[in-house]
Parts: sequence; C-alpha cells; structure tokens
Amino acid sequence: MKKIGLFCALFSTVAPLGLALSATINQPDIVKLEAKVFEYGIYKMSEPPPNQWMKRTKNIPAKTGIEFGVMFSLIGEPKGKSVALDAVWRFPESGITNPETGKTLHKEEVEAVGKVGDGMFQIYRLSKPWEVVKGDWYVDLYYEGRKIGSEKFVLVDPDTDAKDDRITLDLYYQPNRELRIIDSSTTEILTNITGNKNLIDANKKKGITFPHKMTLSKTVKSRSKTGPLEPSGEFSIEISIEDVASFTEDQNGMRINMPNPLKFLVGLKVLGKIRNDHEFVFETVEGRDLRTDEQVMLKTAITTLIAPKEDTAKSLTLGDIYYERIVTLVPVLGSTPISLNVDSRYILTAKKNRKAYFDVSSRIYAPGNNENFSVSAAGGVIGKMIYGIENKVQEKHSTNMGLNMEIKKGDTLITSSMKAVSTIQKTLIKNDN
Repeated sequence: MKKIGLFCALFSTVAPLGLALSATINQPDIVKLEAKVFEYGIYKMSEPPPNQWMKRTKNIPAKTGIEFGVMFSLIGEPKGKSVALDAVWRFPESGITNPETGKTLHKEEVEAVGKVGDGMFQIYRLSKPWEVVKGDWYVDLYYEGRKIGSEKFVLVDPDTDAKDDRITLDLYYQPNRELRIIDSSTTEILTNITGNKNLIDANKKKGITFPHKMTLSKTVKSRSKTGPLEPSGEFSIEISIEDVASFTEDQNGMRINMPNPLKFLVGLKVLGKIRNDHEFVFETVEGRDLRTDEQVMLKTAITTLIAPKEDTAKSLTLGDIYYERIVTLVPVLGSTPISLNVDSRYILTAKKNRKAYFDVSSRIYAPGNNENFSVSAAGGVIGKMIYGIENKVQEKHSTNMGLNMEIKKGDTLITSSMKAVSTIQKTLIKNDN
C-alpha cells in the first residue's frame, strides 16, 4: 500500500506511511482555508516529479498498478504560508484486508504539508492485489480537524473502459487534400526599454515613448494543398496566402494610419514537404524575393498552421488526456529569432454530431538564451479545440494567451507583456483519398 502526496510547484513526495514529518510546521494565522478540486483522475508516477496526468475520470479501473487521485487548490490567506494538513483515504464499506496480517482497514490517514495559494496532490497507488476493492473510495482533506475538501472515486471493472466509444485523433496533414485556413488574432503588447538611451531616443523621434502599449489585430486567409503520398512516406505541401487584414492601435487607443506590416504575405506560395515523421520542411517561396526578416516571419506563420510533430495518432475516450510540445519562433530585428516552447495538454470533454471537443491548456517558456542576448519567458494558454472525427480536421482552435518576456543584452533590458485572443479555423474543401 502506498500513499503519495505531491505539493506545489516542486511536487515533492510525502514521507512513506507511518513515518512522521521531519519538520514541525508552525501554523500561521490563517484567516480562512478551503480546498477546491482543481483536477482529478489517473496519473503516471515518475522520478523525478512532476508526474503525468493521464485521464480525467472518477471511474478507476480496479487493477494493480493504477495510480489515481486529486489535486486540491488551497485557497486562503496569507498566501505562501505552510500549513500542516491531514489527508484521509476512506475505503469501500467492506474495507481492505491484508491476507498476511488478517487486519481490515476502513481508512488510512496521511500527514501532509501544503502552502496557501498553491496546489496539493493526493495520489493512491493500488500496489497489492488485496487493495483492489471495487466500490466507492473517498479522499478527504482536513485542516485543524475541519474538513476543507473531498473527492470521490469509484473502482470499476477494468473492462468498462474497453466498452467506451473511442475516437482516433489525428492532427497531421494528410496527402491529397485541400484546406481553407483562417487565422485571426488580437494581441495587446506592453513594452518597456531601460538602460539604452540611444534606443529610447530613436523611438522617441518616431513618436514612441516607453512604456508603450499597442494592439495588433490580424486575419490571415490561406489554402493548403497536399500532393500524393510518395514511397518514402513523404508528400508535398503548397500553402497560398490569399489575404491579410491587419491594423495597429497606439497606446491611447487611437487607430494608426500605417501600412499593413503583413501585406507582403499576400500572393506568396510556400512550397515544402511533410516528412514521414510529420515534420514540415520549408523548401522555397514563389511570388517574390523576401528579405531575411520577412522569411523568418513567414516561416513562423506557416509552421503555426502545420500539424504538431507527433509520432502516432491518438486513440481516446472521454476524459483522456494527451500532451504535445510545439517549438515556435519569435522574430527579432537584426538577430536570430527567439525560440519558445509551448507544452500543451488536451482533454477530451465531449463527443457529439461527429465532432470531438477538447479543453486545452499550455505552458510557454524559453528553453535557453539567444546567441546574442539572454531571454526569459513565462506564460500560459487556455482554450478549446473542435475536431472533425470523419474528415480528420482540427476545425476550430480558440485560445487566450498571456506571456511575459525579458530580453537583456549588456545594460539594455526590454520587457514585454502580451495578451492575445486567437482562433484558427480549418475547412476541408477537397479530399481525393
């Protein structure tokens, strides 16, 4: 029998059952403390943490090796203070009986430590066959003898999931197809520059003072056409930019009468390959010659439209979760672009009318410094995705993003705070498969 508690950003592991906490927690003057369920389901433990959340479900397959539990959000004041908690796992009415000792347990208590304002996990691993008892399981969280949170799970026949109606999620581009794509977004950007008087003065002459707030809205309409599957497993892809609508507002909310910064995209045709590992390979551009910064901007825009680089399609039931990582590039004038990782989690929440519906959450961060300056970035995304089950098309992907970045070179520090709302819609207009 193994109880595992994971706490906060560090997700540190609680001492084994029966082992007292090595440190005494001084209880702060907590005004109020409640625990709300943030996420729950089946997990996959890993060393070192964090552990992977595998499926959102309260129906747990009754078999050894399964790890399930809940993440509570500790809500109260003052934030950041450590608190001593008690987690109580309550078993089905018949209890669980250890055949070696003959002892039957109806509950088990675990001492735990959490921080106000953070998350706290309680995860149970069915490590012994005699622990696998079907029925209602509960985990309750107590603070100073008062129950502040609870969750219920039901251990069910392992074959229950096998009877579920599964879908196959395949986000890759397919050969012999043509798609219409509309990519729309509105981004608010707050930028500040310190430590570089020449750069500040140069912008001031253009009427830009810092901190500077602007809003950029854009809509890019394009088509993608893929060729037949080649013996190598590759196929060609051709992306045509049909129209770009864009405008920028200044920090006072007044619309600026300025050239469309993305107008150069219209009429261009991007030629490339989709390799057998689903990676997009940029080959050439037809329409006109591009400057280096325009090429970087175009590659970034096109890569965003191409399907994630995953090894296999996903077979999912309701509540299932899958993860992906996308690397995106942020153009920087006069330098190599900044690389950002976007780690996303998709949860299948509903299926109806031949469509699958997903909740999306992502973490954005900079994996390292640019060759010319240091970079730090932290942000997140929440959103929804609608997938056409029969036509295998990600029909709509809507997101809200927040991102804070710092770029530093010598005494120059550029800080940027961004908020963006975006929608990508794809429509299948031709399928020769």
